[in-house]
Amino acid sequence: MVDEQKLRQLAEAATPGPWVTGNTDPLLFGSPRNPGTEPIGFVYGPSFAERSELGRKALSTSEYIATANPAAILSLLDELQSLRNDRDSWADQCSQRVADAVDALEKLEAMTQERTAWRVTAENAEEELAALKASLGEPLAWLSVDSIGERYLCFSKPLDRDHAAPLYALTNKDPS
Repeated sequence: MVDEQKLRQLAEAATPGPWVTGNTDPLLFGSPRNPGTEPIGFVYGPSFAERSELGRKALSTSEYIATANPAAILSLLDELQSLRNDRDSWADQCSQRVADAVDALEKLEAMTQERTAWRVTAENAEEELAALKASLGEPLAWLSVDSIGERYLCFSKPLDRDHAAPLYALTNKDPS
């Protein structure tokens, strides 16, 4: 794995450039009394790259090094960090959406269970109502409402049953 921090430090400490290469032999000269100092110029001689395989490899290597200059390395490191930040942000958003979906699924499951319980309650109530109606027998009378809202008691079946409610006599049956 690449030590990105060290690579960044080295790129920031390197000469800023511009970094160039060519197909000639640059003879680097600097301060002869102070080795390791910045170069002060280049001397170009005949093309070493054109004379040998080693020269062509050296030219390819120098082009690569010139292209992988500190600014390019820093740009790549910045882009890598930006992509990681995007990835982390997207991962956080995905995690939140998964958590929201799990919450919604749990709520849906609870609502489904509640609906099932209400359905069972309604079915039981319908059964009880049917049993109660069966035990009542025929209605004794009907409470009817006419077209102007007047209510009256009818002891025979009314013609318009939509506006009439049957009335039953409840008996207190003693089980003993």
